Parts: sequence; structure tokens; C-alpha cells
Amino acid sequence: MTNDSGTSPPPRSTPPSGRSRLRVWLSTQRVEITDALRAAGPARLVLAAAGALTIGYGGLLVLEQVLHDNPGPVGFLTWWAGGPLVVDLLAVPVVVVTAIGLDRALPAAWRRAVEAAALVNLLLVLVAAPFLTGLGRRPDNPSLLDRNYVLGFGVLVGLVWLVALLPPAIRTLRARR
Repeated sequence: MTNDSGTSPPPRSTPPSGRSRLRVWLSTQRVEITDALRAAGPARLVLAAAGALTIGYGGLLVLEQVLHDNPGPVGFLTWWAGGPLVVDLLAVPVVVVTAIGLDRALPAAWRRAVEAAALVNLLLVLVAAPFLTGLGRRPDNPSLLDRNYVLGFGVLVGLVWLVALLPPAIRTLRARR
């Protein structure tokens, strides 16, 4: 087909197919990841690799449990949806309300330390709750949960608060001199 000048019109540009869009996106992602890896220090790369390996190992453990124990759809959904729901419906509101209250009640020099210690303690409670309540303890197996977890938890909470509050306490004492 020719136009009035006797030449062929330039070919129409067709939108890229799904496969070529995917190739463009993947090459863009590869460049971004490569740039990020070049900019990251060796410690960050080691931590990223350790995190990736931990996630992979956790996925294998979950897959093994699902394949061998067959908890059924209800057990599986309880496991996968229960944790996020507890965090979203219980932990996050508690942290937000506590942070707002502490922000209004504490002097600026102490705010960050107290909020950080409170957040760490909340996470410790969530992790330690099964141990503190004795969930899983069986009389026929005395080696399960055989320690004084309440005492250990109390010591850990005390250490968290000590580590968190020591720097602002030192700064406050130095400022008064």
C-alpha cells in the first residue's frame, strides 16, 4: 500500500505482547536488584542471605507439616490466618494506643527508649505466651516445658528495660551536672 507520495507508510507500532512486556519488566528488575546489591555492604548481603535461607527453611517445614500431618483446611487456615489476625487485631492497636499515651506523658528525652522497650516487651509476650501458660505441657513427658519460664521471662523483661532506659538515664544525669 502506498500513499500519495508513492512511498509506503511507516509500519504501525503494535503494543508489545504480554511476553515481551514481561521481558522488559524482568530486565528492569534485574538492573534494580543488581544496583542494590552493588550498593549494599557485605554485612547487609550476609544478613539478606541468612534471611532468605531462614524463610526457605520455614517454608520447607510448613510444607513438611502440611504433607505429613495433614491438618485439614481448617487447621491450615487457622495456622496461616491466626497469626496475622492476632497481630492486626490485638498487637497493633495495643502498640498504637500505648505509643500515643506514652508520647503525651513522657518527656522527650525518655520517649523513644520507653516506646522501644514497650514494643519489644509486647513482642516478647506474644512469643512467650505458650511457654508462660504451659501450652503443650504433658504429664507423660516431663521434659517438655521443664523450666521456670515465668522467672526467665521476668529476667528478660528486666534486661530489656535496663538496656533501653540506661542511655537516657545517663544523658539526663550528665545534663543535670
